[in-house]
Amino acid sequence: MSVAPFLPSAEEIIIRMLDIAELKAGETLYDLGCGDGRILIIAAQEYGAKAVGIELNPDLASKAKINVKSHRLEERVHIVNKNFFDVDFSPAHVVTMYLTQLAADALQTKFKKELHKGTRIVSHNYEVGSWRPELISGHPSGHRIILYRM
Repeated sequence: MSVAPFLPSAEEIIIRMLDIAELKAGETLYDLGCGDGRILIIAAQEYGAKAVGIELNPDLASKAKINVKSHRLEERVHIVNKNFFDVDFSPAHVVTMYLTQLAADALQTKFKKELHKGTRIVSHNYEVGSWRPELISGHPSGHRIILYRM
């Protein structure tokens, strides 16, 4: 089973995630398992953020790069075709993810090690290990958006 199956988030969920994260212009967002890059594109276009997408699947990473280029965001959005466990998250102000519970749990130690104080983690549906969230926001669709702050 994949730790990040491609299940694209709806635009209204993405906007809610980024609003809850209080993403600001000039901040750097990391999206773990970025799929086709939709979170990155919205973060750059609508919020003025810099964005880094990490995607293990080479076909999805390629699709994300094409989507970024078609929106002319190459200066602000970068796609990394690697396993996110092998990438340093320390530059991030915000980390977004829509992974599995197994992956969210496994990331807890990596987040503690690499993220600086004040970094916001926003998870679509899954809580991170044993941490207590700062906020859990429900959605009429049944989805949850969970916020942590380092």
